[in-house]
Amino acid sequence: ALTKEGAAYVEAWARAYPEAGAEMLIVGDGRALFTGVDSPVTQAIGLGREHEVADRDLDAVEAFFAERGAITRVNLSPYAHPSLAEGLGGRGYRVEEFENAMVRTLGGSGVLEPPASHPELAVRPLLPEEVDHWALVVARGFESLPPERAPTEIGLMLARLTPQIADVVSYVALIDGNPVGAGSLSIHDGIATMFGDATLPEWRGRGAQTALLWARLRAGIE
Repeated sequence: ALTKEGAAYVEAWARAYPEAGAEMLIVGDGRALFTGVDSPVTQAIGLGREHEVADRDLDAVEAFFAERGAITRVNLSPYAHPSLAEGLGGRGYRVEEFENAMVRTLGGSGVLEPPASHPELAVRPLLPEEVDHWALVVARGFESLPPERAPTEIGLMLARLTPQIADVVSYVALIDGNPVGAGSLSIHDGIATMFGDATLPEWRGRGAQTALLWARLRAGIE
């Protein structure tokens, strides 16, 4: 799922921001993605999913990023072939962060009951004319910025792009009609993936993310 979504982001980035030089390199059973030096999408994903990772594969990944002035970052799955971790360790790579995914089976009636929420809170799919404002909510929420501080441009670019990705539906949480939270959902290969969650700091603690989670889980069941 991550490999497909990563490739979709590169394709969408190339269409929306051609000046960024977005490209993708297929390396064995993985992909090296580039959407800009500072972009969080710029990384290698899916290496070692099914096959051994050879030195020449890592050479190709490093050369791809070096030619574009980017640091080589590798998304390392704990289920990847052991040769990947061994090869990265031999080259002096270190763990930068851990990312965990929570998984559950969806299905059946009554699996999920709507949470109690504030009467002024509403969640619905994003409208096309709301993308720019929604992107500001996502970017500022991700960076936990106060209203007087603007988010990074790369954060805004990534947020604006998300609703344009194939198989993605983005949602907005509103309190008294004001957009305060956001989240997205992609469904393919029988998997509903929730990502891109963010709430404006000054509106946290009012149930926006709980409502967004429930709405997307319900969409996944349906």
